[in-house]
Amino acid sequence: MAPRAPAFADTLADRQVEVALLRAVLAGAAEGRSAVVAVEGPPGIGRTALTACADAVASEAGIRVVHATGASSEVETPLGVVAQLMAPLLPADSPQWTALRSGAGPSALGQLIREFLSAARQRPLLAIVDDAQWVDAESLRWLQGVARRMTGTRLILLLTSRTGSDVDVTATHQLRLAPLEPAAVRAVLDREFPDGVGEEFASIAAEGTRGNPAVLRAVLGRLSAQRVLPADRSIPQLREAIAEAASDMVSRTIDGLPAELVLLLRAIAICAGVLDFDLVCTVAGLQSWSAPRARSVLHNAGLITTGVRPRLAAWVSPDRLLAGMPVAQRESMHAHAARLGHLSAAEDTGVATILLGTKAIGEPWVVDVLRRAAAWHNLAGDATSATRLLSRATRETADPLAHAKVLVELGEIELLESPEAADRHLGQVVVADSGPEIGPLRVRAADLLFCRGAGMLVRRLTSEAYRSRRADGESADRLVAVHWLAEDDAAMPISLDGPPELAEWPEDPVQAGVAAWHLAMAGRDIERCKTLARKAIAIDGPAGARTCAAWALAVADELDEAAAALRALLGDLRLPADRVLAAYAWSCASDLAARRFDLDAAERALATSLELLPLERWHPRVSPSLVAAQVLMALGRGEFDTAQRIARSHPAPTGLPDGMTWPHLLYAHGQLRLAAGDHEQAAGMMLECGRQLQAKQADNPALISWRAPAVIALRALGRSEQAENLLAAEHRLAKTWGAPSVIARVEQLRRD
Repeated sequence: MAPRAPAFADTLADRQVEVALLRAVLAGAAEGRSAVVAVEGPPGIGRTALTACADAVASEAGIRVVHATGASSEVETPLGVVAQLMAPLLPADSPQWTALRSGAGPSALGQLIREFLSAARQRPLLAIVDDAQWVDAESLRWLQGVARRMTGTRLILLLTSRTGSDVDVTATHQLRLAPLEPAAVRAVLDREFPDGVGEEFASIAAEGTRGNPAVLRAVLGRLSAQRVLPADRSIPQLREAIAEAASDMVSRTIDGLPAELVLLLRAIAICAGVLDFDLVCTVAGLQSWSAPRARSVLHNAGLITTGVRPRLAAWVSPDRLLAGMPVAQRESMHAHAARLGHLSAAEDTGVATILLGTKAIGEPWVVDVLRRAAAWHNLAGDATSATRLLSRATRETADPLAHAKVLVELGEIELLESPEAADRHLGQVVVADSGPEIGPLRVRAADLLFCRGAGMLVRRLTSEAYRSRRADGESADRLVAVHWLAEDDAAMPISLDGPPELAEWPEDPVQAGVAAWHLAMAGRDIERCKTLARKAIAIDGPAGARTCAAWALAVADELDEAAAALRALLGDLRLPADRVLAAYAWSCASDLAARRFDLDAAERALATSLELLPLERWHPRVSPSLVAAQVLMALGRGEFDTAQRIARSHPAPTGLPDGMTWPHLLYAHGQLRLAAGDHEQAAGMMLECGRQLQAKQADNPALISWRAPAVIALRALGRSEQAENLLAAEHRLAKTWGAPSVIARVEQLRRD
């Protein structure tokens, strides 16, 4: 398709009534019937095209035509429009030019009117004034005088103006141009593209251009220049062309507005439907315009919506509109609007959105509004908006307690969206240089980090908080507990001046739960383990410690107690704020169900855990254990291919990786190799799993029974002595721990 300019006729599409009226009025001029025709419409609607049509019809009929165009740059030039109209009528040496150049008093103005009407008596005359909203004051008085005295002449006065501009000249006929109907847009498209137009293409063209002929013409010009065919597959290019053309049209419309109305339009963009229009006018500092008139002009120009709280029209970009403002002025208007919104009890979400455009205000209500709005967005599932609002709240730093609350709430959301950012913000709370009032927040921040799996970070932060004595009382005891809960690889202490090791019988219930978990990992003193765990689950402590205490009971064969403890914990948690804590608890519930040999319940619990916190959001030190659970469940169902597919995405580790969960993944890979009949690799993986667990002082056979599959693999390889040695060690450790289920399993293996 060769590029070509779009047909001019599109500007008169759907204008049959208006054209017919102009023809009738012009025909009447020849018979001595004068008239004033006022044409109103927003920019691009076809006012100038209609005057061109009138010019053509008048010329064909032998009617003389004179033109004038108003301009915002000449609105202060006296008689500027009159001079344009009189130029073809006055000889160059006429003394009237003196009055036109220097301005005219009442008598001179009257003489100019008589001269003009005299020409209209001699022969029919069409006087066109385009953009009459920009007519200077003296020219407007002249036009009013002409309109009053034109009876008996053959004058047609055609005035065009933007909708709502209120040109004060009494009209015989008033034409208000409406947008093109979809059928008219389709007719223009069919004329421009005679080879056919896609139905959806035509529909989007009508909707996107809003029936504005100038926008439609610009869109067609862009598409023709780019050789774009009007097929439905070209809709992306059509949308892009519409956006560009509409943006240009809006810019031209705004450029034609008085400065005070431009500022009001920007205030509407800032307030975004949050404030009533009178308050928006206050934000803009509207003075020389009445609120109703200003609103009418902006609405009729297609720039704002209707309603008590107008917004920008869909095709007006607030970012582009506000980009032209000085930064200080923009921030000041945002702050003013936010204060008015707060004082008028506007919705928190709206006021908070306005606050995003301000610098720090330093007033207490700001943080409260931002936090409430963020909580609402988070509950609605809009974590992105919640994060933006809380990030803005961090700039209001006057109150340390409020600041810590903001950081914790921000971290809670970021754990799902941006874990690294969450680590940073929660870490700031743990080591914050503040008093004991933020103690519970320190503990919660450390608890969230631990449950995500950031154990090494927790150890470092809690050590720093302990050294600096930034927590005291119960909060200090609980921070120490979380520190030692994160010390899952005790062979790698984080520092020499960190918290002291836990007592054998800690008085603090949270520390008791951590001590119980350590005993369960090491496989020592099952009765003390159970006593300490029961002490921990009886109080409302950090979720990580309560979960591990329940886990310790499960490892000690107290499955019912463990299940009840987890149910109580999950009942205490509140989503979405506690979703990471809940995900950690559900991962424990999955292991508990697997110990009951309830594979369906185990899979449901694990699926819930991963729904709350997807695998990629867990810390790399924890996620291997979740993958291992998936592999083992697939093997338990006999779905070898599924287990293999899951395992391939997470290879078995080598060396001595950081964290307790890697041996679990190695164990799962070993079970997979054992199921495949690869006894050599299975034995190697199980022995490596055991080596890592022993290095981490976590060799309880009730935790991960790596020796049992290793014995099976070694026996198949004919390495009976090594297998029997492992079996004897497993039996000794099982007896030491004393959990009946583990002892029974080992004794069954000895009999096989």
